[in-house]
Amino acid sequence: MAIQALDFTNGIVLIIFCALNIYVGTRISLKYFKYKQRELLLVGLVWIFLTCPWYPASISFILYLLTGNSLMNIPYFIIGNIFIPIAVMFWMITLKDFIFKERKKLIMILSGVYGLIFYIIFFLLLGINPNLIGQLKGLTDVQYGMFIVVYALSILIIIMGTGFLFTRESLKSEDLEIRLKGKLLFIAFILFAIGSGLDTSIPLNFVTLPIIRGFEIASAIVFYFGFFLPKWFKKFIKKEGSLKEE
Repeated sequence: MAIQALDFTNGIVLIIFCALNIYVGTRISLKYFKYKQRELLLVGLVWIFLTCPWYPASISFILYLLTGNSLMNIPYFIIGNIFIPIAVMFWMITLKDFIFKERKKLIMILSGVYGLIFYIIFFLLLGINPNLIGQLKGLTDVQYGMFIVVYALSILIIIMGTGFLFTRESLKSEDLEIRLKGKLLFIAFILFAIGSGLDTSIPLNFVTLPIIRGFEIASAIVFYFGFFLPKWFKKFIKKEGSLKEE
């Protein structure tokens, strides 16, 4: 089977996007060893796991280039979904000491139960008929069924809601850099939500591809800046007399 031009283009872009996500998440997590802050380790893993739905398409594309065979639907669906509940759990662990101080035990229990329910339904549907989870379209695209779409929408709502609360807390800080980083992280979540929403709701073609991937790649870059402000940006703010350099 000859690879289609759309699959080839999407495959290349996805490899770049996935590599960027892994780099961003790893770079943030490695800061744990310098600052000994568990939150940095967890947030880095959150980003790596949260973007796992894009990994199987990249793997399938690379596998096809090397062997002529693409990833089968069951491993595709497992790789693309298995880490999302873990990402949510890690995110809640990160936030529980910042915005859920009084109800952190309840939040953790609810997160665990929600993830467990997802795993039970997911593997049940996968065992009955993988088509209940979704259908592969070419090498690098998938059309998920209602269960995954609804779950993904709920995760986006959770991330956006908690991201807003996190930003609101950061804005209370007297440190302008912390406030700026909080805003950047929230913008990253907005871009991620837009890109993810478009990815699951509109057909992929040469018109929609750059738009969708543009939002997704931008979200990774802005998320990175939320933890590592570029020096040139710090200098620019410093010239305005409103930010002290580290």
